[in-house]
Amino acid sequence: MSKIKRLLFGSYLLVVSGVITLHYEGIGSCLLQELSGSNSLLAVFGSSLSGERRRAELQSGGISLVQLSRRSKRNKADKKREREEKKRRKQEEKQRKKDERERKKREKNEQKQQAKEMKRKDKEDEREIKNIGKRSGIPSNDIKSKIKDLKKQLKLERKTNPSATLKGLFDSSGGFGDAAGGAGDDADSNGDSTANSNDDNAGAAGRELTKEEKKQQKKQDKLDEKEILNKMVDSGMNKKEAKKKVKELKKLLKSKRKSGSPRATLHDVYNGTADTPSGGATGAQNGDIEGRVAALEARVEKLTRANKKRKAEVKNLNSNISKLAFIMKKRVAGTASGSGQGSPSSSDEDDE
Repeated sequence: MSKIKRLLFGSYLLVVSGVITLHYEGIGSCLLQELSGSNSLLAVFGSSLSGERRRAELQSGGISLVQLSRRSKRNKADKKREREEKKRRKQEEKQRKKDERERKKREKNEQKQQAKEMKRKDKEDEREIKNIGKRSGIPSNDIKSKIKDLKKQLKLERKTNPSATLKGLFDSSGGFGDAAGGAGDDADSNGDSTANSNDDNAGAAGRELTKEEKKQQKKQDKLDEKEILNKMVDSGMNKKEAKKKVKELKKLLKSKRKSGSPRATLHDVYNGTADTPSGGATGAQNGDIEGRVAALEARVEKLTRANKKRKAEVKNLNSNISKLAFIMKKRVAGTASGSGQGSPSSSDEDDE
């Protein structure tokens, strides 16, 4: 029985350790031979089978635990990598947004700086154009009008060419043309016709006036009409005759503009400098000179009459003063001699 116990103990060790050696295999075979004829064979064989099953379960359980442990470690590493990757992507996105904001801010600052620089350049160009106009003898109104037109053109030009400048447009448009020479020729008209002579040079090719130019020309015609009327009146011409003369000049101006000089002005017609045939210009100039001479003669005659009338008034006033002095002298003498002798002086005073 002790041998059976040893065999059972060896079987137990075999089941627990899960290691089969030749020694234990021999013991197991001996145990089967010993128990082959006994009644406890089935019990021993059943316990052996249950031990084998248990050993297999333990072995399979050990393998699955290792696999699960390795798999768990792999999962943890994968999750860690995923977290790190997510964190990295988040940081990259944050940095990208930050860079985008900085880029937009830089672009905005560059645009502001560029606009500021262009504005400063425009002011410098405008100042330079004004100086050119002043040196050329161009009236300030014409310079302002020219700069205003150039600014409008510049605004349209910069939609397609952002680098366009006011000075560049001024140079490409020919500047003020021959307006400086026109200013010297028309000095008697106080420079008012200089701008219009500039317009004549600009429209020498027969270019029609724009709507804005026609509006500006209409305003200028009204100013020229007032100035010429005042000149005629100051020169001694009757106001009614001056108005009649201005009306004739306006008719002549209208005909000249229709005949191919759309930029002719009232001053040009008045001074005989409009771009018309020489005969008509000479006739207009001669007629104007005759009118001025007649007006001057009328003014001289008027002043002479006024002077004669003034002399007569002064003479009459002196006579009255002398009479008054004589009366006062007699009255003082009568008062000194007595009241009785004052009646003759009174009668003389009445006679006087």
